[in-house]
Amino acid sequence: LVKSLPGSVYQITLTPQQKALSFHPGQFVFVRFLAAQKTGISQEWHPFSISSGPDDTNLQLSVKALGDYTSKLGALPVGTKAQVEGAYGRFSFVHYRNPLQVWVAGGIGVTPFLSMARRLPQIDYRIDLYYSVKTASELIDADVLEQIASQTGGRFRVIQFVSDQQNGAFLDANFIEKTTGPLSKFEVYVCGPPPMMAAMRRQFRGKGVPNARIHTEEFAMS
Repeated sequence: LVKSLPGSVYQITLTPQQKALSFHPGQFVFVRFLAAQKTGISQEWHPFSISSGPDDTNLQLSVKALGDYTSKLGALPVGTKAQVEGAYGRFSFVHYRNPLQVWVAGGIGVTPFLSMARRLPQIDYRIDLYYSVKTASELIDADVLEQIASQTGGRFRVIQFVSDQQNGAFLDANFIEKTTGPLSKFEVYVCGPPPMMAAMRRQFRGKGVPNARIHTEEFAMS
């Protein structure tokens, strides 16, 4: 099933033919769609972050149309079979026991955080998620994140940063420090465009966060 979302994003839901995929929240998979040739979609393997939770039966992927391949995924017919390989990656809070965490999502980079957030009502962590987009229309599943936040008693906060509402400014570590407080003891996760991730890493290190506590998800596709 493919659902079109604002900001040229496709939400793809896959139903397992046998048992559900086992994965840690925040991981990614390689997928190839065995679509009819008339769709023009190649059957090559491509990586996608998982946006569903590990306890969900169905596997959900949220994909932004960034190039020739991803822009065609909206044409996937219902019932298309897919092969899934994985899951892969260590971009998950389950690998790091520090309960003080800052998550920074840039645009479609919110995908792994959607997966991680779905586990949070069961976890006693203090987490601030900064969700940065250019326009409010680009926000994905903001209602889902707010609902999860309401279930955590304030332990999980979602801070939206819409550039168009900030005179075109970009999210930076100064804004995050003013909102969250001193950052040196926090575990930091960043997922978004590569220039954003590189800039945020430099800025967080300038705020006293050791490089080993700054985690980024770095694979790209089109």
